[in-house]
Amino acid sequence: MKKKNSLRIYGSKSKKLPEDPYPVFKQFPIKFNKYNEFKLDKHFIHVPRARNYVQLYCITYWDSFKVITNEGEILLSDARPYMKKRRFIPWKDILKDWLKKPRVIGHSRYTPYLPTRIKEYLTVPSLALRKQRLNELLTLLVTHDMKEIDQNFYELIGKNSDDQEHPYGVKWTDYDALSPKGMEASSHE
Repeated sequence: MKKKNSLRIYGSKSKKLPEDPYPVFKQFPIKFNKYNEFKLDKHFIHVPRARNYVQLYCITYWDSFKVITNEGEILLSDARPYMKKRRFIPWKDILKDWLKKPRVIGHSRYTPYLPTRIKEYLTVPSLALRKQRLNELLTLLVTHDMKEIDQNFYELIGKNSDDQEHPYGVKWTDYDALSPKGMEASSHE
């Protein structure tokens, strides 16, 4: 008598697991407050571009979530708050919002997360100078991340500002002409 190679659980054959993984998720519409935040797992999550859409949906998995539009565009994808993982800060979107309202920089929820040099660089009293500096940071964010801009702050900021006129009317070439020969400085902060 031959034995069969199948498992028997309480008198029935066990079923084969599916080949394709079955994604377990929950999708629901979300409402935002006036600060573009919605509540997930008792935490407020900020979605910078939320005001541009009428209806958005949240898809939650056991460890992550996504905020999507009716067309399926993913606006935000991140770990759930209870996972205690570091969260990505969308600096480009935030700086674009700050460019529209430069006075909000000192009061924004993201200001404490800015590196110290960049925070001091952006919190000048002149609003026109703030806008100019925000534009400069936005152009730098195309090729560099915020941490890299902070590490190479003087090289990157100085490189872009050499082409523009100094905001206080300083002409560095006239200043360099006053120094003794052979000790001329090549770049200025």
